[in-house]
Amino acid sequence: MWKFLRARSVAILISLLLILMLFLVLGIPNSINIPPFGWDLPPTSRPVTPEPTDPSSPTVITSTIGVASKESLGVLRVLGNSNQGIQLVTESTGYHLFEYRGGAYSGWPINAEPEGRDTWLTAVRVYSGDQPTWDGKVLTFDGLILRIADMGYQSSAEEAELLAQGQNGQVWLEEGDVITLIAVDDREAYSDNPGQILLEWFFLQY
Repeated sequence: MWKFLRARSVAILISLLLILMLFLVLGIPNSINIPPFGWDLPPTSRPVTPEPTDPSSPTVITSTIGVASKESLGVLRVLGNSNQGIQLVTESTGYHLFEYRGGAYSGWPINAEPEGRDTWLTAVRVYSGDQPTWDGKVLTFDGLILRIADMGYQSSAEEAELLAQGQNGQVWLEEGDVITLIAVDDREAYSDNPGQILLEWFFLQY
């Protein structure tokens, strides 16, 4: 029995010596560098805007997961009574986010709404270029790149605003691009529309 234990001890000692020699030959790393977690690391994937399947429904992205920074470029006022909309010129290439902040507008003057008809909207359309595109008196989808807070017609401004809370949309734009944001109505019917929409404009860094 003693001889067996002695032989086993010798075998273990030889194994330890072989392992030590292996480390001496290959070298033992002094440390392992683990990069810190944070925005210095590149994102695992770049957000991609999928092609819309229906030209009447341009892609709206409502998630900003993975955004490293979100720079406010100001609050925009889109009037319900303007068929010209507002024009913006982008100064940076990348994703631009438009967040609904409040407001609503009606396609009918106050106290002149048809009985039983919902008339209040929060919808804003975004067109490429310095003007929207029309087919006679109707806004078309040609050049349309984004629809924001398009929740349909509601019975009151308060109801429309409540439904639009949290709505936003983002789109990739190049430096120098011109875009037009406009409320929705027949071309000759804007002038007596009450209300407005407030949007906050952001530039996103991923």
